[in-house]
Amino acid sequence: MKIAVYMDDFIYKYGGSEGYTANLIEVLQNIFVKQCITILTESYKTDGVNSETQFVDNLNNAYGLKINADFIKLCYISSVKTKVSEKANKIVHIIQFLKRQNSFFLTQKAISKITKDFDLFINGSRYSFYGNALKNLAVVHFPKEKLLSIPINKKLPWCKVLAKKQDNNFVNNTDLFIPNSNFTSYWLTQKWQITDEKKMRALSASNACKCKVREKTQSDFCLL
Repeated sequence: MKIAVYMDDFIYKYGGSEGYTANLIEVLQNIFVKQCITILTESYKTDGVNSETQFVDNLNNAYGLKINADFIKLCYISSVKTKVSEKANKIVHIIQFLKRQNSFFLTQKAISKITKDFDLFINGSRYSFYGNALKNLAVVHFPKEKLLSIPINKKLPWCKVLAKKQDNNFVNNTDLFIPNSNFTSYWLTQKWQITDEKKMRALSASNACKCKVREKTQSDFCLL
């Protein structure tokens, strides 16, 4: 079983989303014993982390976990951290936004390329990235707005086309959405119109350790 997990800023941020994803990694290691889990994250800031051992030690210390570094592989995605200032003038604001959009789509392209040889991909971030693995899951901490709902994407024709395509691919290429609560499930339905119960299953952080995964074959599995 080849498993990949994406989490943005995973190297240096230790918040709730990162903690949920770290717990999920520990659960996966307990289920798929001695199977390597590849962690996809950005390379623009490593914060002194230069090995899987150091990365895992940081997670274990931050969240009280027992992740085994021997079966963790870091895979850095080339990316540029961009910010959009609401106080900038209109032209600067648009340029900053387009740079951030470009970075977003470059990350999506990298994820699609890397995960095509994997059995399972899990998007642990809050962004609408999808994988190209046999099975693709998305953890939903709280659903972001659709890209197509962003005002600039509505106004610029080429942005509108790309945003609509990304939104559709996120929904269609994700086999299962995992909201972290029933409250999040409600807003996922409202914002993304995902009503198929088979595509959505709430799993709170406190119940993450109860997540069961049953292998059917090496190339096919289902969530119980």
